[in-house]
This record gives sequence, structure tokens and C-alpha cells, in this order.
Amino acid sequence: MPPADNSAHLQAAAARRHQDAVDRATTAIRQLDAEGKAITFRSVAATGGVSRAFLYGNEQLKSTIRNLRQQGTTTTTRVPTRERASDASKDARIRHLQEEVHRLRDRNANLEQQNAVLLGRLRSNRSASAT
Repeated sequence: MPPADNSAHLQAAAARRHQDAVDRATTAIRQLDAEGKAITFRSVAATGGVSRAFLYGNEQLKSTIRNLRQQGTTTTTRVPTRERASDASKDARIRHLQEEVHRLRDRNANLEQQNAVLLGRLRSNRSASAT
């Protein structure tokens, strides 16, 4: 009796293991992002229980990790996605800061004018007392 051909079952099991590893890595990326932690190949591998070689070998995961890693290079700790400011919030903050700059410039000009008047009085008093 010839041996049974189990290759289809082996291929199906390998495909399930591969998809399970992709799912674990994707979940790890989402978890790290939600927690505001750095997303690196090492952190995703440790969190997802997959190897770094697996991450480097999967083009989609590799590109996702590289993109998120580059986004996180500006700060040492990343802000979780749900806590990032919206565009409208950023626009409102910019408008407020522009108004504050305008107000401070007006105040600075007023103080410079007052300073010039006081300096003129001081010089006038010194010259009057010197004569």
C-alpha cells in the first residue's frame, strides 16, 4: 500500500500558521500604536510572538513598520492615534497663537513708546538739574 499523500494538509497547515503569524504581528502593531510605544521590528516581534526574520520577509508588514517607525522618529514617545490632535484643533490652536503674537507685538510697541517717553523725561530732568 503506497503512503498517503498528506501534502495538501501540510500546505493548508503552513498557510494557517503563516496567516496566524501575520495576524499576531498586525495586532502587535495596533497595540503598540494604541499604547504610544515605539514601533520597531524588535518591539513588534516581541509583542506579537513572531521572529524579526518573519517581519523582514513579509513586505507588507515590513513597509508598515518602517512607515510607522519613521513617524515616531521625531519624538522619543509616540502619541497614541486616538489622542492625536485633529486638523480643526490644530487650526484653532494656530489662530489662537497668532492672535497672542499680535497682542504681544502691540503691547511691546506700546511699552517701547512709554520707555522712549520716560527716557526723554529722564534726560530732560538730568539736563535741567545739571544747569
